Amino acid sequence: MLKDSISEQEAEDILYRRELHQVGSGRTYDPLAKPGKNSIVIAAWPNLIGLKKIFYTDFGDSGKLTNPTPALLAKLAVDSARNREVPEGNDGISYLMNANKAGIVTPLSADYEKEILKLTGTASLGQALANIGRR
Repeated sequence: MLKDSISEQEAEDILYRRELHQVGSGRTYDPLAKPGKNSIVIAAWPNLIGLKKIFYTDFGDSGKLTNPTPALLAKLAVDSARNREVPEGNDGISYLMNANKAGIVTPLSADYEKEILKLTGTASLGQALANIGRR
């Protein structure tokens, strides 16, 4: 949660830089730019869960799964962890581990994790990454 002293533009810039993996770069988000297929769009929900505004990243239609299943998410997560072009920590297994640590739970989280463990033959997400050679 951000303090009231930060402007909405600053909040958008911070989120934008995080999504670009360029924290501290000073890059700014231009909400007027026309989004393309792979554009990062910063959007907001007003008056949600007692907060004035919550900012989030929307990637438009690019890369969205219309009917994700735990099995599909697990396959994509494991594939991303095995892909050496995906920077360490940006794979789907690490993403789920970080979400779990932050207390973020979705309706698919538990089954998604079970499917990863089944695919990798491991007892934990950390072991799954280690078996893949990412840790």
